[in-house]
Amino acid sequence: MMITRHWFTLFLSVINLSASQSEPICKVYKTNRVDCSGRELNNLPQNIPSYTTDLDLYNNNIASLPPNGFVRFKQLHSLVLSSNRITSVDSTSLKGLKNLQYLSLSGNKIVLTLDAFKDLSKLKVLSLSSNSSIKIPNDLFSPLKNLKNLSLSDNHFLILSSISFHKLGSLQTLDLSSTGISILPDGIFESLANLKELALKQNDMVCFPNNALQVLTNIENIYFDDNKMNQPSCTDIILKNFQKLKMLSLSSSFTQDAIIPNFIFADKKPHETDFEGTKDLLSQQGTFDSANGEPIFTISLYGNNINADSLERLLYDFKYSKIRKLSWYSGRGLLSHNDRLNIERFERHKIENSST
Repeated sequence: MMITRHWFTLFLSVINLSASQSEPICKVYKTNRVDCSGRELNNLPQNIPSYTTDLDLYNNNIASLPPNGFVRFKQLHSLVLSSNRITSVDSTSLKGLKNLQYLSLSGNKIVLTLDAFKDLSKLKVLSLSSNSSIKIPNDLFSPLKNLKNLSLSDNHFLILSSISFHKLGSLQTLDLSSTGISILPDGIFESLANLKELALKQNDMVCFPNNALQVLTNIENIYFDDNKMNQPSCTDIILKNFQKLKMLSLSSSFTQDAIIPNFIFADKKPHETDFEGTKDLLSQQGTFDSANGEPIFTISLYGNNINADSLERLLYDFKYSKIRKLSWYSGRGLLSHNDRLNIERFERHKIENSST
């Protein structure tokens, strides 16, 4: 009887061991990185070492994050939860991750509560892209004092308020591409004194958001490609406050023949009336802001329906600016030989004068 009981107990222990081993095994590296990606997991595995610093759960079937499920990971620096089925992140979902620096929640269908990120004061990179129509509660990002890179791209019908980013003073890169934005609220970027790169590509903006952008005095790169600037009443692009700007990309944003962008680099352009009747704009002499050691400024106008006459006007506007490089491909097709020569002469002229 005792022997039978002994074997029965041993049998149960083997069954339990098999059950624990049936859980898909993640790869544990010597660098304390754990790779659980693409393993059809439905839940957070329980056998992940507590000393893990990088945890990759990309491309699984996780639908919910257990309350306090990450509390034991005191050393976790990077957490990838993208391409799962997560529907909610609340105050307990990421609790205890006080050393986390990188977090990706992209490719889910997440509803965020106001205090979802309350413990993530050291976070530097956050991706919330491709979450359908994610809603951003006011003050959601308030705990993220050290955040430098934020992506909200590919969230269709994204709704933002004037205070959505008002506590992100360390932010350097912001991606709002493909979010369905048509208008930016005034004051939305007022706290982003250190922002260097802003992407607003593939949205529904009919006017360049001059009012919202003028506070970004440290901006270096603006990507405004594939918008819908088709209103003759708002063609101004005011650049006079952007002393550090290196790249302005406006590819495929002016799709109608009648729409010609009006670039404003100062309160008043030098010799503004000299344009009338002038054909060879590049033969004129003038001073160049880029001669004062400012960064090279490139503007991209690929894929716009801007004709040869409009090109002449633009080159004249650019003559008295910091622009030294013009990327151009007309939506009408290849540039004519004369247009190409004009652009080449413009760029050569600007570079030569920058050293005088």
